[in-house]
Amino acid sequence: MVKGRFLGMCLLLVAAAGLADGKGKGKKQGVRLLDAGRLEKFVDELPDIPVLRGYGVAERGRLVAGELAVGMYDTMWRKFHRDLPATRVFAYGASRETATVPGPTIVAMKGVPTCVTWTNHLPSHHILPFPWDPSLAAAGLGNGTGVPTVTHLHGGVQQSTSDGNSMAWFTSSFAATGPHFSSPAYEYPNQQPPRNLWYHDHAMGLTRVSILAGLLGAYRHASSVSRSPEAGARPVHHAAALMSWYPKPDAREAVVTRHIAMYKYAKKGTDEPTHMYLNGVPYTDPVTETPQEGTSELWEVINLTNDDNHPLHVHLAVFAVLKQRSLQRVDEFRDCMQGSASSGAGGRNDALACGMQRHLAGGRTRAVPRQERGWKNVFKVRPSTVATLLVRFMPLEESSGNSGRFPFDVTAGPGYVYHCHILDREDNEITCLCWFCCCCLLVSTFQRILFSNLQGQARSSAP
Repeated sequence: MVKGRFLGMCLLLVAAAGLADGKGKGKKQGVRLLDAGRLEKFVDELPDIPVLRGYGVAERGRLVAGELAVGMYDTMWRKFHRDLPATRVFAYGASRETATVPGPTIVAMKGVPTCVTWTNHLPSHHILPFPWDPSLAAAGLGNGTGVPTVTHLHGGVQQSTSDGNSMAWFTSSFAATGPHFSSPAYEYPNQQPPRNLWYHDHAMGLTRVSILAGLLGAYRHASSVSRSPEAGARPVHHAAALMSWYPKPDAREAVVTRHIAMYKYAKKGTDEPTHMYLNGVPYTDPVTETPQEGTSELWEVINLTNDDNHPLHVHLAVFAVLKQRSLQRVDEFRDCMQGSASSGAGGRNDALACGMQRHLAGGRTRAVPRQERGWKNVFKVRPSTVATLLVRFMPLEESSGNSGRFPFDVTAGPGYVYHCHILDREDNEITCLCWFCCCCLLVSTFQRILFSNLQGQARSSAP
């Protein structure tokens, strides 16, 4: 059921976008508009997506690390609907001939590393004719040498060099690389709790258009294997394994409280929104959060963007939503927080000095929905509310001898990010052309998170 919904949603989204075939570069192209209402429903079987085994089987059934090579290809896809022509897409696959949308399902085993070398075989220009603001950091990516890509495993727990940092992109044949690129070979330790994950393109400013073009796929993290003479090794999901006893969220564990404010900015002298920043600073500013490995923090996430919901996503860490409260006299509080920077970056950005608790007094406390009460990496923050999150910067499952440490050096590499996970807002660090789509007007930026070591020495990195 879940697999069917995932595949069906992916196929509809990519089909709608993929009928527009152009050379990009911000120019309007001829676009065949899809009238989905004219397509008969439920006439196609879901495509049989290839499965790639992300582990090896040695003598006597012993599991060993798996080695995969997965490429990104410019190809044609005929399986969106029987009444639609073949559609040009970007697709993941072990080869161009086997590339699919969604990409192949990678099956990984708990505790057995999966090593994936991601290869870029994309053309010099994007296939979707969506323009973007030339002032975006993404505008010059690749310098015309090809479409930049970098793959992120959403919900994965891995070193930041394998996390798909948005500025670790690379083009075909490595003709150009981003400032945080180190290698296309990624290692996923698979030591987190078993679950269904997904992988997707994560290049700065291009995530939305590349996912719409087809660059996404499923990653199944299983808990154990069973063997039979006919089937060999195969993953098995046990209810008992999936219902492991995880630590109960306890706010008293927090070593620090941070205030994360979301701001929307408008064109000077108008109500026309142009961009959105976290904490009033752009992505290129110095790192703002340096949590310590093995600790938990309280994050008071303040949504001051009027009528917009924002699904906040944190890489590497997990969090529990403790409560969500409505602000009173929001305009007064926002004016204090933004100060004289109502049409640009900066501002006071001091929740305590602006009396956040006073503006919460008498406000509604919204119940956290039952399905949102577990450990998560995404939560939808309602407008004009403050969501209190207990963010855990340590493995969810404790193993003997790890004492709250991850099985890799979290201070190595470019660091981790948190961001709004609405793709248009995630992409547009500064602005977005208003004619593209209405939700583009309200945009978001990344903020990088770097860990300090146990001595509290923060590792810094140039943006």
